[in-house]
Formats: sequence, C-alpha cells, structure tokens
Amino acid sequence: MTKAQREAIIIKALKCYQQHLTEEISFHNAIGQTNAIRKALIDELHKTEDVLDPLVAVTNKPIGRRRKK
Repeated sequence: MTKAQREAIIIKALKCYQQHLTEEISFHNAIGQTNAIRKALIDELHKTEDVLDPLVAVTNKPIGRRRKK
C-alpha cells in the first residue's frame, strides 16, 4: 500500500467520523440535551477538523508544477 493510498484511507475515515459527530450534535440539539454533552461533541469535531484540514490541503496540492521561463 502506497503512502497516498494510506492517506486517502485516513482522510476517508476522518470525514466519516466528522459526519458522525455532526449528526450526533444535531441529534442532541433536537432533543434538548445538556450543554456539556454538546460542548464535548463540538470540541471533538473541532479536533477532527484540525487534523483533517492539513491532510486534505497536502493531498490537493498540485505535484510537479514547473515555472514558466
């Protein structure tokens, strides 16, 4: 398995986890859950985004661009 394939799997897993957290937050908002639980879920979502954003940025970076002379 190449590094790019491993990164793609990690990114996909983090995006799934991010979606799960978003759904959990929506559910807890809908049932009027306490702020402590929502805050914990939102903090976890932010941590996930902090990890995911740099990975996606590096993956989407163009490779091998040459300067024009």
